[in-house]
Amino acid sequence: MAEKGLTPSVPPWRRILLPEEYRFWLVGLLICTLGVVVRLIVGPLIIDDGYIYFRYALNAASGNGLIYNQGQPIFGVTSPTYTLILTLAAMLGLDLPRASIFLGIALDLGSSLLLLAIGRKLGSNVTGWVCAVFFAVGPKAVIPGLSGMETSFFTLLITLCLACLVDQRFGQAILLAGLAGATRPEGLALFGVTVGYLAFEERRFRLKDTLLGAAPILAWTAISRIAYQGWIPNSITAKATVFPAYVSPFHDTLLIIRYLTNPFEFTSTTPELGWVNLVVGCLGAVGLVDLVRKSRGTRSFLVWAAIIGAAYAIINRSMFPWYLGPFFPLSSLVLACGLDRLWTAELFRTGLARSFPYGVGVLQGIVIVTLGATFWDASVSAGRVVRVDQDHREAAYLELGRWFDGRLPPDEPIASVEIGAIGYGYPGPILDFTGLVSPEVLPFYAEPGFEFHYPHTVPARAVEQLAPPVLVTYDTYVSEIRSTPWFQRAYPNEAIVVPLWQPYGTLMVFSAPGIPLPP
Repeated sequence: MAEKGLTPSVPPWRRILLPEEYRFWLVGLLICTLGVVVRLIVGPLIIDDGYIYFRYALNAASGNGLIYNQGQPIFGVTSPTYTLILTLAAMLGLDLPRASIFLGIALDLGSSLLLLAIGRKLGSNVTGWVCAVFFAVGPKAVIPGLSGMETSFFTLLITLCLACLVDQRFGQAILLAGLAGATRPEGLALFGVTVGYLAFEERRFRLKDTLLGAAPILAWTAISRIAYQGWIPNSITAKATVFPAYVSPFHDTLLIIRYLTNPFEFTSTTPELGWVNLVVGCLGAVGLVDLVRKSRGTRSFLVWAAIIGAAYAIINRSMFPWYLGPFFPLSSLVLACGLDRLWTAELFRTGLARSFPYGVGVLQGIVIVTLGATFWDASVSAGRVVRVDQDHREAAYLELGRWFDGRLPPDEPIASVEIGAIGYGYPGPILDFTGLVSPEVLPFYAEPGFEFHYPHTVPARAVEQLAPPVLVTYDTYVSEIRSTPWFQRAYPNEAIVVPLWQPYGTLMVFSAPGIPLPP
């Protein structure tokens, strides 16, 4: 015990350890660095949609305009701003697949650091560390960030917006929400909710900030109207037309619940729930209540998440796992706050302290290390699964497109349901039987009598009327028309590209008379 007026003695072990501030950032940077390392180990995992962005960017960089097929002003991707970023990379002569991977890793690192700081501000050092572990190493953030798509960019924008809301920098939050609105349609909802909620909370309307935030949205709307004669990207119209609602009205509702309550898996293709979902869901409920109580600034963000989740559930159509990727920063924060609430509970702390003086700290360390190891293993395992898919499917599409380059007349189209990799390998016209860049196929999906079966069904009349010289699709997608006389006359040549590939079937290529097929 130090005497009055003298400097208190400091235990030797406290002198050895770094000050708390340095200790927080040292551990946090270690966690975020592990996130970079696991992505370098797992990636790249570029999927079909990523290659669609690359072709748009290459066309724009070459002076052909922001188009997919020459002479066809159709905007068939979701994100204008991300396409422009890739266009800049193409103008600099960068390899787009590789550039997109490094960009995704850098953007995810930024999101991890932001969540580290947000978690600490709303809880403690440990809350920040746990929040960073969820996002930096969790498969729901790792895999989409290596896909070549806009997910990491959009996620960083909304995480920046969340950070500004937590710090009560509301003007900047509105600006970031506006930029998010020019990046993905969900960002439009974030912009509207942020502006409306802040006007309600502050009893005043931030006119200047709202106009500045709306500027990128209005600019792209004007460009889209002039260049593409429409307000909505054709990709959204196509998905709404091609994919019908599921038979079960709660299919996507259960998928969303499963996604949010199981951070240990990348994707949830079936809506079944288990004990993990129950435990994590209860923890999330505790964290959600704690988050709402601690920070009024996050309430608009939570309202936005609820609106988007409800919209997906009501639409109840084909929903890919990366659609929900931007929710993961928020769910990471909620779960981290839930854990913080548990181990800061008075009953828990006093009970553990009586039997083990440093028990809470030891338990927190064990939880962080266990979560990190579990997430690492889950990300690497999920990466292997996606890599197998990539090595079989995307690589085959890419090789097939390159094989037809120079063997088909320049104006002859290749038709396919998945157009990304094959379109990146083949510079000629692509007929998209999902309709993303080919709106002429959409009326065939709406014709009376046509029945769509998941995962996909190609309309017979679309093939018959549009008559592409080369058709690349899974055998299950054309099972109802493949044996018909007219199809056999139109496409006497066929070859297997990828053998049986569940759940889709065998990837086949069919060609008209006189069109060669790869060996």
